[in-house]
Amino acid sequence: MKTALILGVGGLGCPAALALSEERPDLRLVLVDPDRVERSNLPRQILFDESDVGQPKAVVAARKLPNTEARVMRFEPSTAAGLLQGIDVVLDGTDDAETRFFANDECVRRGIPLVHGAAVGWTGQLLTVVPGGPCLRCLFEAPPEDAPTCAQAGVLAALCGLVGAEMARAALQVLGGRPDAGILHRWDARRGTSRPFRLSRDPRCPACIQAPPGRTTAGESDMPITVKIPAPLRPLTQNLAEIAVENAATVQAALEELSRKYPGLKDKLLDDKGGLRRYVNLFKNDEDVRSGQGLATALKEGDRLTIVPAIAGGWI
Repeated sequence: MKTALILGVGGLGCPAALALSEERPDLRLVLVDPDRVERSNLPRQILFDESDVGQPKAVVAARKLPNTEARVMRFEPSTAAGLLQGIDVVLDGTDDAETRFFANDECVRRGIPLVHGAAVGWTGQLLTVVPGGPCLRCLFEAPPEDAPTCAQAGVLAALCGLVGAEMARAALQVLGGRPDAGILHRWDARRGTSRPFRLSRDPRCPACIQAPPGRTTAGESDMPITVKIPAPLRPLTQNLAEIAVENAATVQAALEELSRKYPGLKDKLLDDKGGLRRYVNLFKNDEDVRSGQGLATALKEGDRLTIVPAIAGGWI
């Protein structure tokens, strides 16, 4: 049985836990939170009502969700090892920068996938961290000293619901072997916009240096390869110019995984027989794959695939 650990049963943890429970009733949930339900938090903490005020959040939430366990404690150095034992994915919805970075460091060091979510004011963000990919410290070297909490800056309740639901979606992708990793998703609720940002692993990252070498979510030694997307196809990839594809031993496998992530790409790249369309050029590093083994071309850690429309063709 797969197990998800949810840190923080608040504005993000509540919708994330509810969504996971509804979508995967066979999934075991472990909820970690040391705090009690407060009346002022009810608008965004959707698992609680007036009758729950004053009770431990984790206990109340676990009582309302099937196959769920409560841990009324903090996620800290003295409890981390026990809480992470046997966990398949961690969802971090805590409202404390130090805890977020500690969770990132522990998950990276132990090779456990992590879904990081945050919401404050009108802004929300999400990042999936998998073994071998960029982590929170690759983006921010250390917790910001003056980062406001929800209690200080406030937060839009609807934004919490959005980010929490997206955290559940990201966790399900991890459990399904198709993580949306290495992409920082940011939402601006005031403008009603969202933007994805492709991250790169920082070779000097102090957390990644401590990571187990070569481990991935599938337990294999392959690291992600990078696929460069041409401008005409970027509307199909959330405007991403580069996409990391994991555990792809051949060009064929990379394109299939890419098509699973972004279904609209398949018809643009492959014909009805599964071959590369004639107006699509595909380069492994600087070598045209058509001049070698085609879609059977082998890939290894760090390879780069570049999709280029042929001069005489293209996407209309």
